[in-house]
Amino acid sequence: MKLFLLLGVSSVIGFREDRLDLHHLQPDQFSRVHTLERPKRSAEKSARIRRSSSFPLLRNKREESSSDFNKCSNFDTSKLKEENVLNKFTITNDSNPSISLVWTGDNGHILAVTTYESFVAYPSKLYLSKDGGRNFEDITDRIKNEYIRRKRGAVTATADSSHVVLIVNNHPLGFGETSDIYVSEDEGVSWTRRETPFELSGSQMKFHPKKSSHILATDATTQQLFITTDFCKTWKAVHDSGKTSAFKWDPKNEDIFYYTHDPLGSGRRDRFSMTLYRSKDDGKTSEALTEHVWSFGIQEQFLFVSVRYMAEGDDDVRRIMHVSTDNGDNFRAVQLPAISSEQFYSILDASENMIFMHVDDEGDTGKGAVYVSDSSGTVFSKSLSNNLYPNGDDVTDFVKVDSMNGVYLTSILKDDKGIESRITYDKGATWDPLTTPLNCEDATKCGCEKDENAFCHLQVHCAFSQVKGVSVPEMPYSTNFAPGLIFGHGNVGDGLATDEPDLYASSDGGYSWIRTLKGPHKTLIGDSGSVIWAVTNDEQIDTIKFSFNEGQCWNSFKFSEKKIDITGLVAEPGEKSTDVAIWGWDDEDESWVVFTFDFAKVLGNACSESDYENWEAHQDLKLKNNKSEEGCQLGKKTTYKKLKKDSICFNGKEYEPAKTASKCKCTAYDYLCDFGYYRKDPDTPECVPDPAFKSSGHRDICIGENEEEIVSKGYLKIPGDECDESQLSEAQKQKYHHTISTLKTKCPKQQEVPEDYGMKDSLSWRDFFDIDELDPEEIKSESSNKSAHAGWTIFSILVIGALSGVAFHFYRKSQNASSVVSYRNFTNDDVPALDSAAVQNSAAAGEFRDDSSDEDNDMITA
Repeated sequence: MKLFLLLGVSSVIGFREDRLDLHHLQPDQFSRVHTLERPKRSAEKSARIRRSSSFPLLRNKREESSSDFNKCSNFDTSKLKEENVLNKFTITNDSNPSISLVWTGDNGHILAVTTYESFVAYPSKLYLSKDGGRNFEDITDRIKNEYIRRKRGAVTATADSSHVVLIVNNHPLGFGETSDIYVSEDEGVSWTRRETPFELSGSQMKFHPKKSSHILATDATTQQLFITTDFCKTWKAVHDSGKTSAFKWDPKNEDIFYYTHDPLGSGRRDRFSMTLYRSKDDGKTSEALTEHVWSFGIQEQFLFVSVRYMAEGDDDVRRIMHVSTDNGDNFRAVQLPAISSEQFYSILDASENMIFMHVDDEGDTGKGAVYVSDSSGTVFSKSLSNNLYPNGDDVTDFVKVDSMNGVYLTSILKDDKGIESRITYDKGATWDPLTTPLNCEDATKCGCEKDENAFCHLQVHCAFSQVKGVSVPEMPYSTNFAPGLIFGHGNVGDGLATDEPDLYASSDGGYSWIRTLKGPHKTLIGDSGSVIWAVTNDEQIDTIKFSFNEGQCWNSFKFSEKKIDITGLVAEPGEKSTDVAIWGWDDEDESWVVFTFDFAKVLGNACSESDYENWEAHQDLKLKNNKSEEGCQLGKKTTYKKLKKDSICFNGKEYEPAKTASKCKCTAYDYLCDFGYYRKDPDTPECVPDPAFKSSGHRDICIGENEEEIVSKGYLKIPGDECDESQLSEAQKQKYHHTISTLKTKCPKQQEVPEDYGMKDSLSWRDFFDIDELDPEEIKSESSNKSAHAGWTIFSILVIGALSGVAFHFYRKSQNASSVVSYRNFTNDDVPALDSAAVQNSAAAGEFRDDSSDEDNDMITA
């Protein structure tokens, strides 16, 4: 039986949001902050648990005991009972239900801020640990027993985490004209109270990537942009009026920031009234770059801007994308389809000198196409169709694997509405299903019956599953400090299932997998991969699991005589720590409790040269008919020094994975298919003309003259690929470098639009800075609109009941018309529907390693 889950219903009126900022889910200022919530217990929750127990889940039907699965047999866990390995600390006389942990500096300092917000705020408490969380000192008096905001009330500077800001909740029932904050520049030891001349929220702050004293922020009420260059001592308004919708520091040039500004302050983005500005002198002056802006994003060297595009004789306003690689001095229209008001663009990744861009399909389909760019960010080629990305939701399963260059995971939406995982090892040149886990070859052990399913591949759960209430405590997890290592929750079959997932691990960058633990677990990578920690995704625990061989087997240690309500498994961000802590709530004592483990003492000695071995990345990549190029990926063979599976030692914080690389001869796999070409057969590297592109008349790129000329070479070298072209034969050089065809198309007049539309000095340029520089008639018109709006307020209240009924009717209609996604269920034909409370609880669990549960302000506009 399939369980159908509705895709998020989005408004059918107005434009879809573009997602051009990769950091809106995890802003830099929260990268060293973890927020934990005390568990909420209620009769309703207990009843829900009792109801669900009548539906046995997959893991309960298996023969092996979950606690004994992949158990190690050669390690003495009594070491953890030795003195100074395990430490317990209890925070007494503090019933605040939320706690934010802030890692400050590099000396083991941790701040703990407890907060309580309801209809009114309650006094917060502030604690400081100077020994990595083993002991905490109450220093609440240093902030005068203030009320600190629960959501994003503690932030650290990106460039220097010893600089911390605590935001006081001055106005729990509304907004004010100023805000009070406390700042520390010495890792939380001393604090100074300061005032900002506007209402401040942590989500509306952007710290400079290299200068800890420089911060951009907007007024939470008016959205006016301010800047400080002295760590909150003084603030200066960048504009005297209007609203700033999005603002970002340039990641490459420390003197530049960008922002979009609406001088009317109407908030009506459908008028495309925003202008993109650039400042090079800390906001003293600003230069307009682009008008008619819908959204913009800055990633690495790429500055993207989505602008209005309304062709002559066409009533449908569309958007096109421009890119700059010189800080906005010059823009070029990108070779991507123009999109309608019901579609959106989304940058999925912009690392490694190229861009992955999702372009939403027409209609409310919940999917789209992934395009990859050349190194200029201008020429794009289609990489993958049917990429899952629900309309109206900022939820995508696209994940970059940090432990292996060029590897990405995503999900596709199939014709039968099933969801299936895909992986690429070559930056999107080819995509493959994940292999069957090695210890699931007898697939019935992992819940897949080959007689009933088309195939038994590993399916990995990501963000969409978390939102839909599947018990997935975390996203796929990897780090560049542990080459090849990946953890992810999933099931084995021909599509994602709603059954409780198991934890799977790969040590070779996703080529092969094993089922490493039964059931969902929260995990952490420590000491650059020499130790992995895990706890079950249960409400109450008393045991921690750990592995010294990348999840090949696990040890268990019972750290408490009674179970605690777990709120977090945490370690210092960066995956280099040998300390791990379990935070929880003790119901009997009504107090916060933390168990800290010093695994440096458990691991023993520092690793020596004999503890490492050479490991060749992508050694399982076998090119057909070309065995000599095994292990070549992106034009080179990369060899790492990797810890042996049987070595138990610690790497230390100074450890960096050593690697060497040698170039390989170029093959077709070192090239993407150029615009208008595709790989017809996924098992062969040849690029052939795309018949769909040819029959379409190429009208999706009619943004220039009457006749648009597009030169396509059939093959486009993958950005960052380092293969040696000197070893190619003349025939191969001709194949990969000569112009295969020149594509031409005649665009209907109504589709013509100047390629520089909205760019500075173009015919559409208006050039205004603040509201005083606008045409008085336009200001008058806007003012009249506001007055008319006020005049209709009373009438609107009278008819709101009737409108609510109509809205409910259309909402139900849109629900019925929305796309649905079916998850496979291989073990139980009577899967209960997920109730809303279960979805919320699962989503909360999914925030386990996330630094904040809220979205960044930029997501609204970028």
